[in-house]
Amino acid sequence: MSKKSKFINGELSWLSFNNRVLQEACNENVPLLERIRFLAIFSSNLDEFFRVKVAALLQYVKLKKNYYDGNPREVLSSILSQVKDQQVLIDTIFNKEFKPLLAENQIYIVDETQLDEVQKEFVKHYFRENILPDLSPIMLDSLEETFQLKDPAFYFIISLAERKNKKVKAYALLEIPGNKRRFLALPGKEEKKYVIILDDIIRLCFKDIFGFLGYDEITGYTLKVIRDAELDIDSGLSMSLLDSISKSVKKRKEGAIVRFTYDSEIPPKLLEYTIQKLKIKTTNIIPGGRYRNFRDFSKFPNVGSKDLEYTSTPPLYRPDIDLGKSLFAQMVKRDFLISVPYQSFDYVITFLREAALDPNVTSIRMTLYRMAGRSRIINALTTAAKNGKKVVVLVELKARFDEESNIYWTQELEEAGVKVMHGLPEFKVHSKICLVNRKKKGLPEEQFAILGTGNYNEITAKIYTDYHYFTSSKRLTGELDQLFNNLEKNIIGGAFRHLVVSPISFRKKILSWIDKEIASAKKGNKSYIILKINGLTDEEVIEKLYQASKAGVKIQLIVRGICRLEAGVKGLSDHISCISIVDKFLEHARVYIFSNGGKEKLYLSSADLMPRNIDYRIEVTFPVLDIESHKIVRDMINIQLNDNVKARIQNPKLSNEYKAKKHPGDLDIRSQIVEYNYFKNENNERNEENEENKRD
Repeated sequence: MSKKSKFINGELSWLSFNNRVLQEACNENVPLLERIRFLAIFSSNLDEFFRVKVAALLQYVKLKKNYYDGNPREVLSSILSQVKDQQVLIDTIFNKEFKPLLAENQIYIVDETQLDEVQKEFVKHYFRENILPDLSPIMLDSLEETFQLKDPAFYFIISLAERKNKKVKAYALLEIPGNKRRFLALPGKEEKKYVIILDDIIRLCFKDIFGFLGYDEITGYTLKVIRDAELDIDSGLSMSLLDSISKSVKKRKEGAIVRFTYDSEIPPKLLEYTIQKLKIKTTNIIPGGRYRNFRDFSKFPNVGSKDLEYTSTPPLYRPDIDLGKSLFAQMVKRDFLISVPYQSFDYVITFLREAALDPNVTSIRMTLYRMAGRSRIINALTTAAKNGKKVVVLVELKARFDEESNIYWTQELEEAGVKVMHGLPEFKVHSKICLVNRKKKGLPEEQFAILGTGNYNEITAKIYTDYHYFTSSKRLTGELDQLFNNLEKNIIGGAFRHLVVSPISFRKKILSWIDKEIASAKKGNKSYIILKINGLTDEEVIEKLYQASKAGVKIQLIVRGICRLEAGVKGLSDHISCISIVDKFLEHARVYIFSNGGKEKLYLSSADLMPRNIDYRIEVTFPVLDIESHKIVRDMINIQLNDNVKARIQNPKLSNEYKAKKHPGDLDIRSQIVEYNYFKNENNERNEENEENKRD
């Protein structure tokens, strides 16, 4: 807990969120392969936590300074204690639960000691053809300079000896190639399926690598480092932002080591030699099981039945929005909303393709933060440029861990004739906005827009819950036009009546909206606030929410990740409840709802209630003007507030208790399944209406 009363420590709150992910891996009601994937997500999250959060805490310790949330040494000690316990739990789950449960389903994860002769020959052939050419062992004894272990790579530390003379003659370091599949399906027996992990393929074939040197006693143990991932961006005029970030991404690979993990079976002398020889300088040394990079288990193959995974929920299409006809013509008549992944992201792609081909479209302007590997978004934008449209794209180069990808796409866009901007060095552009201008001869100019809560990314749209709002309302498109004009001139400013733009007005607006609810409650009127966000850390906003609670405002929070607010504390936050939903899809949409004196206001946003989103990013929060779209979002929020299967209670104890049913006989409400069925049933009703209209 932070020394500051009323605020939960942010780093410990994040660990609590990741524990909720780990809960799903431990949950017997979750299909087995999904449990394994949750373990992979947990592992990936933890790596990023060390690269960013722990790295920052270590800097505070180095500078001998406290940080805004307490004593960094105490927080680091608590983090390390929890992470060591989690590592033990991970290894226990994998070896004592997952492996036996897979075996019950006739799926066996085997290591190099468990193969029959046919399987050995199969693995050795695969190794020689696919793995051996990519291996580059480093003989450590002859190494004069210190070898820099890379992140996110992982390695074998290998001891080499002769059977006749047990004394170790040499040590080697071997990077396990990250460009190879981690799992290989083996020839089976009858109904049994066998899978071997890449690490064990290499273990089996150590002699193929080192045997010619005369060594026949070869043992290897895995290890891995996590490095500080913060970019050191040169903001001087001597270097462009793109060049500066390119340089910083390369330097990231040499960042300070913030965590060192290793196979706990490694002999103490070999561990000591490894730490000294590779100059591992970190106090965060964490033993673990046989395998590193559990994140790769997200790609564990399903060689068994479909019951081992969640039931498929293919994206739905709205029967009232025809992708075979002009979306622009349909948007002139009405705004509409798409909720991914329940509904198809194809509406966004089709919108951009239409803009690229429509001879009356004059320009497309768009912000991009994270993009898919083979992006149809990029394809549509480059097609538009080749067709003579003015295409302006603001690509955020500082999207953490996507910098290299965004640099690549910048070059692709520029080669096609797209004007690419990168914003100001001190502000990330995190908004999800797109504006199309269309001018038909003799008619007034039209503008069409998509405003969203999540990235224009067709891959994450399959697993992140987000809203994309399609509108031709001049109240929104006119202000988007002004915002894009300002961004093209590198101007952070402007007066917006309907859009709420960070860092210009979001802090002022959110506080004024809460103040209005406080004033209403003090007059004895019904007053409420509902917020669905990914993070709540801003102290000024939290203080204002406490003030609202004391005034009697009912506040319901759905916060997926970090939440520094202490909910349900007597005399402080009696009227505040907070839940977090962790399930099949990543909850990502941001929704702001206020009673507004009986005329409810509902906003969607790219911004969380965190200082970085409020003060240091270009974010767009926008009202949902369409009545039907408002109702859809409100229905989704009501479903989530009533979740009693995947909702956990966020409280000062960070206990992650599942939200209980109000009454013993109540039905299970798993919000993500209910939401999918909501849209499915809505489609069925619309199809029935269409059939009736045809008959009439």
